[in-house]
Amino acid sequence: MLTASLLAACSKSPPPAPPQQPYVAQPYPTQPMPQAQPAQPALGSAMLDMIIAAQKTMPCPLPGLPPEVTRLIDCAAIRTATNAVAYVPRAIAAGSLPAQVDHRAQGLTGPVKDQNPVGACSGFAMSSVMDNAIRRRGRYDVVSPLHIFATYTQPNDLGVLKGRPLAVDPVWPFDKVKACRISSPAHGGYCQSDAGVVPGSGANDPMLLSERARADSMGAYRIDALEYMEAKDIDQMALLLAEGEAVWVALAFDRQAWDWNSVRSGYLPYYPRQDGIGHAVVLQGYRMGPTGREFLFQNSWGTQWGLGGYLWIPESMMRTHLLHAYRVRVTDAAGAPYVPPSMPPAPNVPVASCPQGQTAVFGVCLPLPSGGAVPAPGAIPPPSSLPPVGNCPAGTVPNLLVPGQCVAVPSGF
Repeated sequence: MLTASLLAACSKSPPPAPPQQPYVAQPYPTQPMPQAQPAQPALGSAMLDMIIAAQKTMPCPLPGLPPEVTRLIDCAAIRTATNAVAYVPRAIAAGSLPAQVDHRAQGLTGPVKDQNPVGACSGFAMSSVMDNAIRRRGRYDVVSPLHIFATYTQPNDLGVLKGRPLAVDPVWPFDKVKACRISSPAHGGYCQSDAGVVPGSGANDPMLLSERARADSMGAYRIDALEYMEAKDIDQMALLLAEGEAVWVALAFDRQAWDWNSVRSGYLPYYPRQDGIGHAVVLQGYRMGPTGREFLFQNSWGTQWGLGGYLWIPESMMRTHLLHAYRVRVTDAAGAPYVPPSMPPAPNVPVASCPQGQTAVFGVCLPLPSGGAVPAPGAIPPPSSLPPVGNCPAGTVPNLLVPGQCVAVPSGF
């Protein structure tokens, strides 16, 4: 699992290559839709922290990779996001999930976007997940992928998006030249060959810095939590999809299988399990196909790729190639922060209903002092009126230095 997480990366559709033999898709293994099962245990927070710490020690891109592979990588998808929390699974009752979900038909998807020559798939996928969250609120804003990319490209960490208000697209529309000039070298993709721009060349450009500051000041939506999911959580992803939520996922990537000419059938062609770079996309639905459940995902390579920017992947392939996923919690920038269920809520002290002669103290019923009245605020009751403490009589307290011994409460305490 750790190896797969370390190798999750990003890619862009490769430029035209020399003529080669046509790619023939192999039949993928059949796997029927599994029966609903009780929720699997969540990944422990300690284990998730260990994964994040181990990934931070790995260089990105990994040394020794050929240049044509290195420039496909989005390092923010290689490492699990800082501040990610473990997703808390829920039990799924048998027969409770609909047989088919398509967010396109429900009006819950934003526009298909195009990352162009920049290695920014993880940020584009994140913006499309936010578009879905906005539509579930009955609005039609589109989050700016350029603002998201400018925020995470230098630290190479999607975790920096948490808590930051992010602007909508009209505030800072995507421009491939600007994206290339803002990009860290690790996200440069094909900037030099396709756009004639050196990645990062505009890092100190006053105009770009001013545009970034304006977007920062006009943030409209905020990511409050990234909940980490794995292949064992695919049924949970189906549950979220059935409830209208899109899911951010990173899949192992094969250049030939993902090529424009290979996906005209509407399916991602079969390719064997492999270690290498990956690509971030957005799950937007599922259905039952001839070989079992299939998932619909939204890409960020424009509407000319696949089925208008979408493609179907059999569940068996997704279980093989899924590197990791996030449930993304999105709120209005001015709203109260969302606290994920994996984080314990603040204690809620109950108000006790006490019998006559007792009073509630922090939710616990205790006898009233002598006289049956609660002392006025700030008043100090005499020692003889104090209720018994532990096994000691009234007016005394346990001696913490000598177990089993009681000492009198001094006057004035």
